[in-house]
Amino acid sequence: MSEPPSEEQAPEQMTAQRWRAAVAAMPPLLKTSEAALVLRMTERTVQRLAGEGHISGASRLGKEWRFSKTDLLAQLGIRDPAEEEFREQGEAGEQ
Repeated sequence: MSEPPSEEQAPEQMTAQRWRAAVAAMPPLLKTSEAALVLRMTERTVQRLAGEGHISGASRLGKEWRFSKTDLLAQLGIRDPAEEEFREQGEAGEQ
């Protein structure tokens, strides 16, 4: 029997549709694990890049990092899936 994917492998195996749904459900301020899912990187890589100043919207609170979902998505050049869903629902309601 095969083992479930490790944390190091899981972000890359998620389909685009599942990724969009997961990101849409996330709060505006993300933990490292959530930022790793958004960026499709490991938590360790996200922490290293944040420490080096390569991730906009990252701030350190004590020993933990927090990330602005809006800033992460903007840095990737992607609109927030939650906003797109809201916009699509509004357009559907107008018809």
